[in-house]
Amino acid sequence: AERIREEVWAADIANPGTPVGRVSISFGVVSVVPPESGMAASVLVAQADHALYQAKRKGRNCSVLAGE
Repeated sequence: AERIREEVWAADIANPGTPVGRVSISFGVVSVVPPESGMAASVLVAQADHALYQAKRKGRNCSVLAGE
């Protein structure tokens, strides 16, 4: 997620006739170890969503791992 975020920030994105400038993205990331732990998908999505909103509160253009 962090590599993608950095690449988007560094990209020169243009809109025909109108400069767009820098584009930022934020990520909420969740990890399950081991993958076969049986955690419900709805729980994973809720955790990632919460992490995403934390990233936005931190000022955007960042990645937050759920549980940090």
